[in-house]
Amino acid sequence: MSGVDPSLRVMDLYTRLAAERAIEARGALEHSASADELLAQSAQALEDAAGTLVMLSENYAEDSEEFSELIGQQARALVVLAAQFEQAADLARHERGRG
Repeated sequence: MSGVDPSLRVMDLYTRLAAERAIEARGALEHSASADELLAQSAQALEDAAGTLVMLSENYAEDSEEFSELIGQQARALVVLAAQFEQAADLARHERGRG
């Protein structure tokens, strides 16, 4: 596969992985007593991943400012996603409380 951007193959793999994880999440949701718990757990996983990226960013801050900044941006994006999952969990709790 000469001439093919290797990052495209990596993205294809991650796209497939994301699809598989979505199927697993759907199954977990179907067998779960509450969506809010799954959403909160997902938010925690995103926060953990963001924390790992922050530590990595700080470790490379002196060696490679550009890499450190890129990793920092990705960490911030994960924090935003985590907040959205928590917001969805709160909404699910609220809806469950009304039902």
